Amino acid sequence: MKKVMALFIVLVLFAPITFTHAKPPEKTEQNVTISFVIEVDGSGYSIPAKTNFILGKKVVLWYCDDATTHSYVPETYVNGSQIGVGIMIVGAWKAPRLLMQPGDISGMGLGIFFIFPNQ
Repeated sequence: MKKVMALFIVLVLFAPITFTHAKPPEKTEQNVTISFVIEVDGSGYSIPAKTNFILGKKVVLWYCDDATTHSYVPETYVNGSQIGVGIMIVGAWKAPRLLMQPGDISGMGLGIFFIFPNQ
């Protein structure tokens, strides 16, 4: 029984190494914009929904096929399809109710935001 258990442990530990000879996927370069003050205007999906006036920490998340995000700090523009996530400290965010999405999204705020443009 000990020999069977030892053989089983060896197979479990070394099976992923011996049976995975697939080529690793090509690494694609991903552009990420980090912003501290932004203005978003577009059409898509967003959380939080409805109109929110934010004072304090609140997570915001958006996905837009056609949007314009203007970052004031640092000064950049992100146009087109994008995914964004951030923690807003002060600002306003307006999006349709969850059951009414996709819809028009607009918001402006201060915080830390990560914007991933889709290529």
